[in-house]
Amino acid sequence: MHRKGRLDGWKEIARYLNVTVRTAQRKETEGLPVHRKGRTIFAYMQDIDGWLQGHPLDADDHHVTAAAEPSEPPAVKKIRIRTLALVVCGVVLVLLILYFWPGWWRETPAKQFHLELSGRWVKLHDANDQLLWEKEMDGWLITPEAHRKAFEVSIKSPSCVVDLDNDGLMEILVTVGGQDYYMESWRLYCLDQQGDLRWKYSPDEYIRWGDIVTYPRWYLEFATKDLDNDGICEIVVSSRQSNFFPNKITILDVQGQDCGDYYHCGWFQDWLIDDIDGDRIPEILAAGTHNGFDQACLVVLDSRRIDGYSNYRSPPEFRDKTVSPAREKAHLVFPLDPINRLHYHARPQLDRVEKFDRFFQLHMRVTVPPCRVIGILYFFLDHDLRPLHSTAADFYLRLCECARDTGWVDYTFDPADISALGKEILYWDGKEWTTTPTINQPADTP
Repeated sequence: MHRKGRLDGWKEIARYLNVTVRTAQRKETEGLPVHRKGRTIFAYMQDIDGWLQGHPLDADDHHVTAAAEPSEPPAVKKIRIRTLALVVCGVVLVLLILYFWPGWWRETPAKQFHLELSGRWVKLHDANDQLLWEKEMDGWLITPEAHRKAFEVSIKSPSCVVDLDNDGLMEILVTVGGQDYYMESWRLYCLDQQGDLRWKYSPDEYIRWGDIVTYPRWYLEFATKDLDNDGICEIVVSSRQSNFFPNKITILDVQGQDCGDYYHCGWFQDWLIDDIDGDRIPEILAAGTHNGFDQACLVVLDSRRIDGYSNYRSPPEFRDKTVSPAREKAHLVFPLDPINRLHYHARPQLDRVEKFDRFFQLHMRVTVPPCRVIGILYFFLDHDLRPLHSTAADFYLRLCECARDTGWVDYTFDPADISALGKEILYWDGKEWTTTPTINQPADTP
């Protein structure tokens, strides 16, 4: 209690009222004149006396006074302090055991590891560049350089460190081929965090297109994604035939089991996995070319069901005779550019698909051999795959000038010709091709 009748803190206020602290705090909600300054709580006796004249305390309010509030016996306080000390010591001991226990690094995130690929050897290093283990594979590791050479414009990596099954331990995915990378099929290997083999996948198979049987030599690239929202990643593999046109997309489960294959009569140059319709189920968007039509195409697959082959009334030589037609969510065929309409020579292809907040951007590559120039057209689609606009890169203007100057075509570049291309995109609606933007019904879950 201080000068001028000031009471500091709830205990002094409660003692003056002859009630418990909790009762004094409750009386504040009923109008008891209590003052606050920062964290300081105080009241004045004359203010309380005046308030009590109009708000007398009940008999129940005096049931237990502040001075008579029960306090813990000294023995109980000692027990609580001792228990707290034991808990702190236990936590420290557990942390020390985890830190010094052999293999504690197995619980570290993937970003604390990095791979070294050298010839037939794969090596795993920690964040301090310390070698954890090395393993000799049964073939030559596909390096990023070899991968880019095989897939031309792809930006995917042939190896990664990832926790596939969400158990806190990393899996290592590497691609293996022959010493001459392009003379035998590539294989995908999954190793555990200690370097032991979990499974391997090879796309080797003969595919019959029309009267042609493909040679079983495939390149592959992959990406990991939780496709069914169960916390466990699937592996999506895109494989292309090395000397012919088939491309297939395969989904593998965490054990490396094949969950479905989609076959396409053309190469996919780029692809991504994303939910485009907001149903929390990712789609697979694959961009490339359709050899049956000699035009660039975009295929959208429902990740819940990957099977069959792209048909669409293609010429017979581009129909797979070994599997049934597929059910895509969408299939778009892009029109020829003005130069190839006048003098068709090289098959245009989509070689990049990118998703932004409100639209997709697709790159269509056009090549005319006499000019040795690659021109790029850009198509912009909204997330419902409806065309927004199209435009040309500066190199396409040079391509037009070169083709005209060499007498290849008689064409003068007109931006209006490019901007009109988006209206000519064709959509497969399950029965026929149409210019009406179409997304087919989702496939039934198998």
